[in-house]
Amino acid sequence: MPRSRKRTEESSADVQAILLDWINSSRYVPGDKIPTERQLALSLKRPRHVVRSALLALTARGLLVRQVGRGTYVASVDAADTTDGETSGAGRPSLAEILEARLAFEPALARLASTRTSLDEIGRLEMRRAAFDSARTLAELEWAEAEFYRMLAEVVGNTVLADMAGVLTANWRRLVDTRSKSLPITEERRARAHEGAHELIDALRALDAPRAERVRVAALLDLMERFSIFALVEDSAGGHDLSTGNEQARSDQGGEHSADQADPGDRRRRGDT
Repeated sequence: MPRSRKRTEESSADVQAILLDWINSSRYVPGDKIPTERQLALSLKRPRHVVRSALLALTARGLLVRQVGRGTYVASVDAADTTDGETSGAGRPSLAEILEARLAFEPALARLASTRTSLDEIGRLEMRRAAFDSARTLAELEWAEAEFYRMLAEVVGNTVLADMAGVLTANWRRLVDTRSKSLPITEERRARAHEGAHELIDALRALDAPRAERVRVAALLDLMERFSIFALVEDSAGGHDLSTGNEQARSDQGGEHSADQADPGDRRRRGDT
């Protein structure tokens, strides 16, 4: 990748992270008009083409809505989490489907990211992890976590994987908003979010692909357990059984890595003694 293009993509990602922080912290709420490209370029001290790239990326993910002649707005809850790959209404993916897709996708992405990460990218991930502390509701923490793991696609530098990660994150945000928007965050839950992200960053820093994959699988299995009651109710009519998929995933994980080989943190999150 040409150096100038890489710098533009990295700067665009930084601007996206700033705008997402503004949205997640409710500085700008759904329906609010955000500053113009020119205003953002001046306040953030970034070139306009970088700001434009960031706005287009967030619009493509359904988080912003650009209205010709009027400006750019934070998308509503219903509109914010749609993408070109997602249908509306009954055609939207269910919670169980999204959780299963994340389990199939994110561990492999973590493994790949561990072979391509750099100190600068690890620094950006650490900054993204800091957003966990500014979350005020459980939904905001779930959004911040999903954004953290979406950034793995940026570490990999594959635009197709980045688009796929964006689709999963957008759908996840729509679902957790309806289930967790007003729920408080316990300090234990926030600590677990930090622990999972910290363990993954350590694996990336060590270039340890198996550990990166293993850590992400364990965290997602924990996530599936926490949301399984919603998924089972939602998908029982369609024949989806998240608990069965969860047990299968644990079995698959056990086949590759025994409990004795797994890190203590991994076993703790899986509920092993």
